[in-house]
Amino acid sequence: MPYGKEKLGKLDIVQKDLTSVHEETLREFAKLKLPFATENRMKELKEQCQRSVFEKNCQSNEKVNLPSVLCHNDFWTKNVIYSPSNGSLLSIIDWQTVRYASPTHDIAALLALELEGEKRREYQKLYLEFYLHQLKESLDHYGVKDDGGLRDANIDDLMIAYKDSLKVAIYGVIFTLVNFDKQLEGHAEARESPLVDRVHYLLDDLYPIDQ
Repeated sequence: MPYGKEKLGKLDIVQKDLTSVHEETLREFAKLKLPFATENRMKELKEQCQRSVFEKNCQSNEKVNLPSVLCHNDFWTKNVIYSPSNGSLLSIIDWQTVRYASPTHDIAALLALELEGEKRREYQKLYLEFYLHQLKESLDHYGVKDDGGLRDANIDDLMIAYKDSLKVAIYGVIFTLVNFDKQLEGHAEARESPLVDRVHYLLDDLYPIDQ
């Protein structure tokens, strides 16, 4: 069995086709009529959420010959618990959608949702460099011998995989905008959500207007 492709038992039931969920999310997003969400970009988003393409982006590691790893698959700050006294990590919760995916899958989701678009763009490589350093240190610390090539990974390869991981992460940001911001009374209020900025920058980075 290929590295990182092990079955997850009952948890495999969550790996269903999410295409219809993404398409419904995009329909709700289109109602906001945001000027940067052009017809071509909406078409691209719809194409990229089709299962075969979406799964290819989830496994963006294969493009640079890195292994799939176990990913949380819903990784954002509300699922991370820190100590109120010293700020140390206590727990990462809500593992219901765990899956194997690219090593960049979770960090792309975190940066896309939690950072302002400009900050994400400016600092994402620094975060990836730190992440790669910590990953290799952890492999050594826990004595992992069969790392699937992770110790040989470099930042250039990681950035290539990360960009395709952002093509997955953007749906989480849009979903959060159109679902968790439902308390906003109308489209005018929704357009003022900080998440709009994040989506705007993601679209600019992934699907430039002059593309």
